[in-house]
Amino acid sequence: MHTLTIDLPDYANLLMHLTPMINMALFCIFASVLFAILIFFTPSRLHFVYCFLLPAYTVHSATLAQSRWSMFRLVDIKPEGLPMMVWTAYGVLWTLRCAEVASRTLPHQVNCLSRFILYFSNAQILDFDSKVTSNFMVSLLKECLFSASIISIFKNLLKNDAFTSSIPLINLLLHNLICAVLTQEILTFMSCLWRLALSPFIATKPMMKKPMFLSQGIREFWGKRWNLLVHDSLKRSVHSPLKGVVGVASSYLAVFFASAVLHEYFFYLILVNNSAASYVPGKVSVFFLWNGVLCALEPHVVDFYRRTGLPPMPHVIVTAFTVLSALPLGGLFTDDWRDGGLFDDVAVLTPTIRFTVAAGRKGR
Repeated sequence: MHTLTIDLPDYANLLMHLTPMINMALFCIFASVLFAILIFFTPSRLHFVYCFLLPAYTVHSATLAQSRWSMFRLVDIKPEGLPMMVWTAYGVLWTLRCAEVASRTLPHQVNCLSRFILYFSNAQILDFDSKVTSNFMVSLLKECLFSASIISIFKNLLKNDAFTSSIPLINLLLHNLICAVLTQEILTFMSCLWRLALSPFIATKPMMKKPMFLSQGIREFWGKRWNLLVHDSLKRSVHSPLKGVVGVASSYLAVFFASAVLHEYFFYLILVNNSAASYVPGKVSVFFLWNGVLCALEPHVVDFYRRTGLPPMPHVIVTAFTVLSALPLGGLFTDDWRDGGLFDDVAVLTPTIRFTVAAGRKGR
């Protein structure tokens, strides 16, 4: 007998988690508006100063949460869980936007104060050239529900150790695969919620394009599908200025180095007050530098395969090889999410889906 059970989030528990997260988001937006106005009217030769000041302030607020000027003390919110995720997201956002301002690589549509404020205060990919339609909102809602379902299912798989093998490598790969899918869908789910909130005002583009399920290569995975908010910003502020100087391959490595530094910053912020997980400097950098090397090698591997005269691989096989290239070291990136309880924090917002198989009676 097979049983499928869907439990909606408890309203009181949901409200308890959502309220501090929304409060932190509103205060971060307010701070973003102030920062944007200040930067907009600052002489361009001084823009690089903000690349150090704003990250330093986010680190100060997270590390010394009870200090007088800490954002957490100003808004009276504990530096943990979903509010900490929001604060960390804004810390990364401010760093990326300041890098674009300092390198003068802002999108050409950001050409006035109002658009600069909008761009600086939203951790989403804004689409200034499109209009919001009813179909757009329906597709967003569908994507949000799909991600919530995947989070619930894979969270149960992780909790119950659903896949086990006597071969340690297979256990490692399965565990890292579950954590990677959870990370993808959590980023997608949080992005969809944000995009739904923005939809009455401006159109947005997806931040994640199902890289774990659809990627046809390592460069496509990181360059066209995974966390495009960070990718697009690093592409403008790092890759584009450097590729004419050091070459395309070296500029890709520079992007992954910058991404490694950015993620070290991200993990420090989100784990500094988390007693369940310990921040180990350099661990996440190894993961991103490894993928940078794979991106540099990929064209040579593809060219070698074509010269063998073998037929093109089916798309599903290419996707499997793409994902497998990162899985052995994937735990360097996702284990801190698991140990720090970040999967649990987001899972509170989603329905719980359980599928059970009960043993039936044996026939005579």
